[in-house]
Amino acid sequence: MRPIAPRASDARPRQTRDTSGVRYAYHSTNQFGGVAEVTDGTETAYTRDMDTVRLPYLGAASFDISSRTVTTNVTAQADVMRVGLGYSHPNSPSRTWIVLAPVSATVTLPQLPSMFPVMPDAGDTGDVFAIGVYESNRYNGYSEARKDPLEVYNIIDGPVPPVGTTMRFSTWGLFP
Repeated sequence: MRPIAPRASDARPRQTRDTSGVRYAYHSTNQFGGVAEVTDGTETAYTRDMDTVRLPYLGAASFDISSRTVTTNVTAQADVMRVGLGYSHPNSPSRTWIVLAPVSATVTLPQLPSMFPVMPDAGDTGDVFAIGVYESNRYNGYSEARKDPLEVYNIIDGPVPPVGTTMRFSTWGLFP
């Protein structure tokens, strides 16, 4: 279950609760960040001081097509970073990449074999549409998280994770 994002004008910490025991606490200006804690649903009260737990806010990123490199302002210490970018070849369909990577100020797309004509080329136009950093109590850094990228993706974007899971996150932009 994905939390409903707060309005960009909502500058105060906000707490919500749903009946499944998933607790979300948000703190937002123009970016989104917060904590998702999956509990057994028996608590009668929930509070969280977001200023003590939130990850640093993210800003817009840039994509250099010639080097296949995304440059961000990420400074957070977290388990994994997700980058969403798109580009288009002249007279060809557009391409979208969603990359899970170690947290870094730069991410370079891997070079795929030429049999897959999906790499950006000179003359293409492209842009980063979203970035996010995520930290969960289920992992101790990227080396653990990369062992099961589908689980990581499901914790970030999927149905409710297992009870006991806590995730801190900060995002900029919107993922599809």
